[in-house]
Amino acid sequence: AEFYSYYFESGDSVALFLSQFDSRGPCVSVEYGDDRWLAGDYADINEAMIREAAKMIPSLVENAHQQQKMKDVQAATALLAKHGLMREDRARGRDDARSCEEKANIKSQDRRAAIALCTNKNL
Repeated sequence: AEFYSYYFESGDSVALFLSQFDSRGPCVSVEYGDDRWLAGDYADINEAMIREAAKMIPSLVENAHQQQKMKDVQAATALLAKHGLMREDRARGRDDARSCEEKANIKSQDRRAAIALCTNKNL
């Protein structure tokens, strides 16, 4: 449970985890901080993971960043409202979950997560 909660409960952590398999970058291990995992006995399987991940990483990282952005905006909005620093029309939630989802360009498979984030079900 710790591994999952550490790497997969926030968009920033997901993007960090995926960065080690992202061929657009240095593929540095998030645990060890270097690329030693790309050499040695398992170099072939590790390089294959990077090759296969290249097809999916860009959209997964983008979705992770968008989910984190929505979560951050939601938290900031809640804090502004708590301290009376938010305009009334915004505090009433004029934007519904669907428009929030559309603004974030979330793909259909992430629709439920986007709605939960936009409607304050995740805080």
